[in-house]
Amino acid sequence: MYLPCEIFVKEFLPALRGLMAHELRDRGLSQSRIASLLGVSQAAVSQILSRDRSEYRRRIEIIGFGDGEVDALIRILVNDSASDPILATQMIHHFWHDALERGAICGYHRKLYPQLVTCSICLRREEMDIEVEETVRRVEEAVGLLESSNYVSYLVPEVAMNIAQAVRQAKTVEDVVGIPGRIVEVRGRVKAVSRPEPGGSKHLAQILLKISDITGIRAVINIKLDPRVESAVESLGLKYATTRYESPPRSEDEVVEAVAECLREKGVLDAVLDWGGMGLEPTTYVFGRDAVDAARKVLRIAAEYLSKA
Repeated sequence: MYLPCEIFVKEFLPALRGLMAHELRDRGLSQSRIASLLGVSQAAVSQILSRDRSEYRRRIEIIGFGDGEVDALIRILVNDSASDPILATQMIHHFWHDALERGAICGYHRKLYPQLVTCSICLRREEMDIEVEETVRRVEEAVGLLESSNYVSYLVPEVAMNIAQAVRQAKTVEDVVGIPGRIVEVRGRVKAVSRPEPGGSKHLAQILLKISDITGIRAVINIKLDPRVESAVESLGLKYATTRYESPPRSEDEVVEAVAECLREKGVLDAVLDWGGMGLEPTTYVFGRDAVDAARKVLRIAAEYLSKA
């Protein structure tokens, strides 16, 4: 008997650590710092780095993952490992379980254990409420629009992009569907690291929950903010506002409140521009009736953004 969790521990995780170690070294980190971030000894890091990066990539691809998936995952984990280890751990958790649910490792698992030829245990997803299922479908459709574009990648912020849509009468973060692990740039396009699910984006969910009484807005996407993005929003004639603070924001909670305040004051907006603060990246929040509506606005902004290059 060979369970999926054994593949994770014995094969996937060591290969993942190997790719992360090489990427962290490329970014100039010392072996001691890499060891701290990966939770292993410095001697282990030395041994990991003694093997070529291609070996780890080959091992992880044999399990059933493509280049795009691997690149997206590594980028997110390397960025999060230092700033938010809990988020990085959550990312690995969501990525692996998403892979199980969509059957990504079934072929490899059956090669190791042929008796599982008719097995479908991992593919059994929990039944969703009809409205939640429809919301997931709309977010998936929106992600498809973004992933099919060859220019949306120019709008991906350093913290990566996400998209969220709330069910009607949403009360908690679990009533808002988002992408666990976010949407990242991979080879000139954007790629969702995992499938949308309830509770997939706490930050965007908090914004939507604070404006739940404003009819006409149920979805939001975060993209980068710079003068060209602001100019693109203006040129398109989109209705927008800019956040105001008595002093520079120091936390995401302050940003959430400031963005929500813009919408409470102005009503339905296409976008809110937040120029951030110390350690908080400038962000454009694009709103829509649903995720697809918001995604189409992002596509228009991206096209206008490139025209101003």
